[in-house]
Amino acid sequence: MCRSAVPFTPTGAKTLYDNWGEAVERYGPLPCLGRRSGTTYSYLSFSACNRNTVYCVPLYDVLGDNTVEYIIEHSESSIVFVAADKLPVLAKALTKVNLPRVKTIVYWGEPSGLALQALQGVLLTHRAVASEVQSLGGWMTGQGYGADDEKTPHHDVCVEETFLTNGKAIAYWSGEAKGIPADIRACQPAIFCSVPRVLERFEITIASFLLDPLVFREISRQMLGDRIRLVTSGGAPLAQHIEDFMRGYGLTETCAATFVSAPNTPSQLYTVGPPQPAFALRLEAVPDMDYDPLGNPQRGEVLVKGEGLFSGYYKDEASCNLDETRKAIDSDGWFHTGDVGELTLGGALRIIDRKKNIFKLSQGEYIAVEKIENVLDDCPLVDQIWVHGSRFESCLVAVVVPSKRRLEAWVQEQGANGIADMSFDELCRDSQVRRMLQKELEATGKRGGLKSFELPKSIHVACECFTVDNELMTPTFELRRTQLLRKYEPQIEAMYEEMRHKAEKNSKHA
Repeated sequence: MCRSAVPFTPTGAKTLYDNWGEAVERYGPLPCLGRRSGTTYSYLSFSACNRNTVYCVPLYDVLGDNTVEYIIEHSESSIVFVAADKLPVLAKALTKVNLPRVKTIVYWGEPSGLALQALQGVLLTHRAVASEVQSLGGWMTGQGYGADDEKTPHHDVCVEETFLTNGKAIAYWSGEAKGIPADIRACQPAIFCSVPRVLERFEITIASFLLDPLVFREISRQMLGDRIRLVTSGGAPLAQHIEDFMRGYGLTETCAATFVSAPNTPSQLYTVGPPQPAFALRLEAVPDMDYDPLGNPQRGEVLVKGEGLFSGYYKDEASCNLDETRKAIDSDGWFHTGDVGELTLGGALRIIDRKKNIFKLSQGEYIAVEKIENVLDDCPLVDQIWVHGSRFESCLVAVVVPSKRRLEAWVQEQGANGIADMSFDELCRDSQVRRMLQKELEATGKRGGLKSFELPKSIHVACECFTVDNELMTPTFELRRTQLLRKYEPQIEAMYEEMRHKAEKNSKHA
């Protein structure tokens, strides 16, 4: 199934420099960036690169110890912009880089002293980003957001470029999450761009006043200002119970905002909206997961094509994973996202599953679930493990099948009170055994280098093995995740509900 995008013809702007020149000519006298006492605008380094039509490569220090040096080497970067508090991380990385790769380091702030997995670099041309900027600008005009919407807190590169190109002023946060309400009061934005973690905190505060409309209106005004017209969320999905906001969907490979839902359009609630004008959408069947684009509802892997698409992965041919670009983009030019979507009757897309076993948690952490399972599988007390996460939850859970022989031997060795004479089925249902297994899994995960968010925070102990006969494994002995979720969904929901209850109880006593 294929749905064409709205007819789209790019303007003469081929680079972000062109966009900037047009914006200065059209909106020169209007305010652009404000000033805040004591704050250095570190983000101007990124904008300066865009204005000069040079490439920018973000450095991530949260994805593993070797990530920074890998990105510097892989991208052949010669200039690094860094905050003072990150100088120790950079200094450590530079000792492992083939110098003199980096020739210039620009930092801001007061330095306190200097003390992987292979990542894919996505090639986005200036034309691709310029097309996305034009597309988003058209969407804003169509939704009625005009020149009076002057101040907008920022969360995404393409959104930022769209606002600057269309003469909007951008107000940046002060850098502290607890200071966001004060930032909002200071700049009084018309459009507030944020992430689920911040919006969920707002929701917790606002929800306490839902029964009193007058108080609710006053609290909302204090939190979001007097001029607010639109709230957007990006980076991770919003929980459905707070989704009275606009949502969008996209990947780095598609310039992020590929789909955007329209506010005040009931048919697009709980969806990511239709494709933007620069893109076309196609759904492709996923037989192993029972998703059919010709079925009812129409479901399949989300494929994207258009002007805003990336041109390939950097140094792909020379990488150890040969030609990932050809795997991602087929011969007809469609990019395979790995996400599974459902098309609504109104033409909007709803993301419902993940074809590839890599996903985001609700706070935005990337999870490579097969890697985690491979590490935890080294636990001697465990025969099989299935790790599950949801884009609407902040942590992982797992279903564990223990080794019968080793578990029974452990019980005898420990001389555990009250469980020494239990059968295997009874042991699997025992809370003491569950706590012990989770402790052993955590120790195995830490030895294997897993980060805290990669460790399951709760487990369910199952006595039935995953097999081909019970349809929980494929004939090649791979986990059938859809079927596992279908079988253990009540236990998964119970684990998350138990953790939510504990978190609420702890917050009340805090």
